[in-house]
Amino acid sequence: MSRHVVMSAIGFALLATLLPAAGWGAEGAKDAKTNPPAVPEGYLLIEDDVWFRLADEPDRHFIEARSEYLRNQPVDAAAAVLKATAMLKLAAAHAQGEEKKPLQASILELESLAGKLEHGTVRLPRSLDRIFARSFLALANYNQAEARRHLKAEEPDKASRHLRAASRDIVHAAAWHGTELEDHMLHALEEVEKAASRLLSAEAKDFTGGIQALDAMHKYFEKMRELPKAAE
Repeated sequence: MSRHVVMSAIGFALLATLLPAAGWGAEGAKDAKTNPPAVPEGYLLIEDDVWFRLADEPDRHFIEARSEYLRNQPVDAAAAVLKATAMLKLAAAHAQGEEKKPLQASILELESLAGKLEHGTVRLPRSLDRIFARSFLALANYNQAEARRHLKAEEPDKASRHLRAASRDIVHAAAWHGTELEDHMLHALEEVEKAASRLLSAEAKDFTGGIQALDAMHKYFEKMRELPKAAE
C-alpha cells in the first residue's frame, strides 16, 4: 500500500480527529510498526485508503463555513474555511507537476478569505461560493493529473480513485458556482465513472479506455475553468 507524505504543519489536529472516523484501524497501525517507512522530520504519513476517505472533507467544511457566515458567526466560518484549506494543502504537498500551482493559488485565496471573515469584511455569501468553486477546480485538475499518472503506470486502484475524485470535484465546482453541467460534460463524467469501475472489476484492465475517458472529461473541464473568472 502506498503512502502520502505531507507537511505536519497543515493540520495534525484536524487529521487526528478525522482518521478514526475514516476507518484507521489496527491493520494500518500494525503495518506501520512492522514496516515503518522513512518520513522526513516535520512531516506526517497518511495511507492511501485513508487519504481517499477524506476526499469529501473540503465540501463538508465549505458548507459549514457558509452556514456559519449566514448565522453571523465569522470566527466559526473562518475556522471551517481553514479546515478545508488543510485538505488542499495535503493535495498540494503530494502534487508533482503544474497541478500544484492552482492548488497553491487556492490555498492563498482561502487563507485570505478566512482572515476577511474573521474581520467581518466579507459582504456577500456569493464571494465565498466563487472561491469555493475555484478550490474544487484546482482539486479536479490535481486529481486528473494523478489519474493520468497512475493510468500510464498501469496502477488500476489509484487510477480509479483519482478518476472518481476528479469527477466529484467537477460536480462540486459547478454546484458552488451555480452552474448546471452541460449534457456533454455529464456524459463525459458518466464515462469516467464507467472507466473507473472497469479498472477495478475487469480481468483485463482497460487503461487505454481510462485515458480516453479522462481526455474527454478534461476537454470540457478546460472550458469550465474560466467560469469563476468570467463571472466575477
